[in-house]
Amino acid sequence: MFVGRRSELAALDVVLARAGNGDGSAVLVEGEAGIGKSRLMARFESRGRAAGLAVLTGECLPLAEGELAFAPVVAALRSVMLDPEVLVGLEPALRAALGALWPVAGSEPRRPSDREQLFEAVYRVLAGLAARQPVLLIVEDVHWADPSSRDLLSFVVHNARRDRLVVVATYRPDELHRGHPLRSFVAELERSGRAGRLEVGGLDRADVAEQIRAITGRQPPGETIDAIFARSEGNPFFVEELLASTGRGAGLPSSLREALLLRVAGLSAPTQAVLSAAAAIGRSVDHRLLASVAGGSECDLLASLREATEHHVLVATGGSYRFRHALLREAIYEDALPGERLRLHRLAAETLTARPELAGEGANADAELAHHWYAA
Repeated sequence: MFVGRRSELAALDVVLARAGNGDGSAVLVEGEAGIGKSRLMARFESRGRAAGLAVLTGECLPLAEGELAFAPVVAALRSVMLDPEVLVGLEPALRAALGALWPVAGSEPRRPSDREQLFEAVYRVLAGLAARQPVLLIVEDVHWADPSSRDLLSFVVHNARRDRLVVVATYRPDELHRGHPLRSFVAELERSGRAGRLEVGGLDRADVAEQIRAITGRQPPGETIDAIFARSEGNPFFVEELLASTGRGAGLPSSLREALLLRVAGLSAPTQAVLSAAAAIGRSVDHRLLASVAGGSECDLLASLREATEHHVLVATGGSYRFRHALLREAIYEDALPGERLRLHRLAAETLTARPELAGEGANADAELAHHWYAA
């Protein structure tokens, strides 16, 4: 059962209607891992077909070695290239350029010497399709896109406003650390007005309850809904994993813990150590308390905090830091060795004994101090 997303689908339906009226457009759909972007795109794809659009889909993949140039575009247009009418009217040079990606497009495929020639050929194919029937092009996970694919998508979006063409690209904002090439891609398309942005957030409590009912086939108790909603913060993947582990203890299911820990696996060792200290302290931690527990120099601490915030693990709020998601903090805490957790709680307790004003925002200092001494 498809749950929620009424406002998101309504916004996307507006884009479909504009395409039917001859106005091309682009939408950048952002949402963290597990939030349901792919499910939303699958539903949008069905609605696009029902509205009479030709739907083309491609996705970017995280490759371990190197990058496969134009991979999502090749996948999206592969079936289209089998139609001989698509190439009618294209100059031989453009056909040859397409032959570099789709050998069926030209009798003598060769790698084009001019990228602009290839870009123009792909755009002409899409525009030709749109002249016959409105087109919906969906490219998922563009945070993994190779540079060539990003440039080609940008070219298509900038040229397709007068065509019946809708381009939708999805990405995870938590992957866009400082210096990530997609940041400038998103910023430029938004600044130019060529693309709108749609943020996909967590489900509300009613939708989480509906998701649980759809999975279990029965009405869940209110306390179960409250507990899962509070821990998952409305992330549908987290809801499903937490529901599957209900009754097996309070810890995170291994599949969910591993998925969460992938967020920090690529960070430097000093940053991971700082995150372990922050996780032992709590969801929100005062900078001064963290500095005392993590140890090391202030310069090294700031460098680690910069890396953690740029990779969307921590969020800076005034003089403190907060884990972006409670379950992420829980996963990092559980991943630490027992002896390491004891040491971190002891350091936190000793610091709070001397400086109780460093207790977390809104926390009872005595209760927090007791918690750390008990855990130590």
